[in-house]
Amino acid sequence: CIPGNHDEVSPGLTTLHPYALMTRAGRFRQSYVVEQTTLVQIQDTLFVLLVSKGADFKRHLRATLKSLRRSSLEIEYNHLVVVVHQTVKGGLADNGHTLPDGVDWKDSVPSDVPVTYFALGDLHTHQKVGRCAFYSGSPVMTKFDPVVAPHGVLLVDTNDPKHPTMLPIESQQFLIVNASDEKALRKAETDGHLVKARLSKNADEKELARVRNSKAVVKTDYAKVDVDLGELRVGTSLDKDVSRAMKRRGLNKADRALGLELLRQHRPVSHDLAE
Repeated sequence: CIPGNHDEVSPGLTTLHPYALMTRAGRFRQSYVVEQTTLVQIQDTLFVLLVSKGADFKRHLRATLKSLRRSSLEIEYNHLVVVVHQTVKGGLADNGHTLPDGVDWKDSVPSDVPVTYFALGDLHTHQKVGRCAFYSGSPVMTKFDPVVAPHGVLLVDTNDPKHPTMLPIESQQFLIVNASDEKALRKAETDGHLVKARLSKNADEKELARVRNSKAVVKTDYAKVDVDLGELRVGTSLDKDVSRAMKRRGLNKADRALGLELLRQHRPVSHDLAE
């Protein structure tokens, strides 16, 4: 495990620090947690756990791989696996858009050092971004989504690194369900999943009660006033943010008042605004 872009809490210190200390103390049998670039050899495979920020990535990667050629330690290995947390230019974001920024993968990898496999982290969608270079994606769902895409881990055969196998992981799902669909809400609750409920534009008290009483619902969309929670700014007054968002959508004062009243009625099921 290596730190990513969300792990730094202060210069030189990450949230992984306690686990890195435990790794150095030999407390883990089959896990490695590091905060700086580290070489780990397991049987005939050498793992390069590369810790580098975006601006230094290309230089650091090249220097680290080329150092293996000049190493006086004469490390012997048959397979070389590089583990890195980095955004690759042209990768797919969660919303399916191609990322225009990031590192140019083809220009970053030195051709004179044969790498068996690149295990990449950062993007949450499983994808191939280069020859023997894959993002496994997040092992579990990380956001509410109407479509449940496969999540899991990749099983890589170093003798056939071009064709890793996805091993799905069964986990709690984050579903977007219409509040009017009582059957879907009940099934989500039975299956132990979490739901963001979409209120219909003509939501009545029965629908609101269904949302409030469901153990699965932890978040709602205010579809009656067509407010996108993504427009809300975290850390400010929720009522003001909702009112401002509704005003931008062209709703009149009476409709905005109705929207705020709906908000107050089922505020207890709407906590997370950071999605």
